[in-house]
Amino acid sequence: MVISIRELDKDKNNSSWKYAKQEAEDFLLLIKVDWAERVTRLARKVLNERQLNRTEQLPKPEDIEKLSKHLVRKLKEVDLSKSDVTWDRLRGVMQCVQARLMMYNKRRSGELEAIQLKSFLQRKSIADIDAGLMGELSATEKYLLESQELMETRGKRGRAVPVLIPLDAKLPLEFLTNAEVRKSAGVKETNKYLFPNLDTSVLRCYESLKKACDESRLETPDRITSVTMRKYMATLTQVLDLTENQLDWLCRHMGHNKSVHLQHYRCMSPLLERIQVGKVLLMQDLNIQTRFVGKKLADVDFSDILSEAETRSKDKQAEKVQQTNHDAIENEDDIENGDLLDQHADESDVDKVPKKKEKMSKTGVRKPCKTSVRKVWSRIEEQELRRYLQENFTSNITPGKAECAKAMKLSLKNNGELHKRTWGLIVKKVSNMLAKERKK
Repeated sequence: MVISIRELDKDKNNSSWKYAKQEAEDFLLLIKVDWAERVTRLARKVLNERQLNRTEQLPKPEDIEKLSKHLVRKLKEVDLSKSDVTWDRLRGVMQCVQARLMMYNKRRSGELEAIQLKSFLQRKSIADIDAGLMGELSATEKYLLESQELMETRGKRGRAVPVLIPLDAKLPLEFLTNAEVRKSAGVKETNKYLFPNLDTSVLRCYESLKKACDESRLETPDRITSVTMRKYMATLTQVLDLTENQLDWLCRHMGHNKSVHLQHYRCMSPLLERIQVGKVLLMQDLNIQTRFVGKKLADVDFSDILSEAETRSKDKQAEKVQQTNHDAIENEDDIENGDLLDQHADESDVDKVPKKKEKMSKTGVRKPCKTSVRKVWSRIEEQELRRYLQENFTSNITPGKAECAKAMKLSLKNNGELHKRTWGLIVKKVSNMLAKERKK
């Protein structure tokens, strides 16, 4: 389009092309003005909508464990003799080592294919580390430092990315880099790659990984690729609560920056969504977030949240039970040792003599009702209340009929005084005692 406009511009005397030139310039102007709004914005909207509710098929941890054990076992059993080396035997060792390094380092397939012979020959071992930097290491850290070696390869945008060599891959890699072995297998001397083919190119890492997956008989072998393994690693590290420096180390190993790591590789784990985010939502739903001010989300235990919710539920239930008990007690005509005190009665614990009530007899003559003398609660009875209903006093919840009956049985068994009271009187007494403690 631009070349045509330039050619038309050269031939300014040709009037037949002036209209075509103007149309081309108008079209370019239209693209410059409206392309972002009418095409780019809509295209991005479509791409974003496709991402909604998309299932991320990450590898299963069981399959990763099974594949890793298979590769380690195969590397131990592989034939590393340097006599009569054929291409098929050399290729089998290369495919096993390629798959092992990819699974261990979570490297891109192209990065492993780009490793050259000189990268392995210039690898770094424990001898290249300054003793002053080692400091006091734990037994695990010392083992990792002594058993692993490090080589570098070219990653995206030309940046150098590390490749850790586990202990089980050292001898096979030395076998692959031996000049006699490569020559005997038919590898050209001009091929400088660590994993060569019979030409001047490389052995495909994707095929090596797929072959290892088929041999391992995994449950979901199609989920294991270099990309899904990198996403699996980025997603798994969410539960480790890495610091900023540790996350930076991880990003450097993966060969990308932190924004790419968080936006493209790390998927939100359903575990974290349901547990960590669920804690925040549950606290808001129960209106108990003020109880956990200043705490880290990881330090908030579900038992704390559920106990708060259970306490509130019990309080509400106790209020209903207490109201029901009060209504039932007020409706009783004749209660042993007298009726309960009225809700607005004095809290002096001294029983009063009620007014005489009269009832109509069948003959129409009024006869006085039975009177009952209230009995003062003794200190022994209050002590029994606190001993047998200790949980209710601790949780500040009024007991129900079943709890009162249990306390009365214990009092009778221990020759106490509480069993002489009715369960209704016990409920009212405990309620009054709890009310006094709340006022304090």
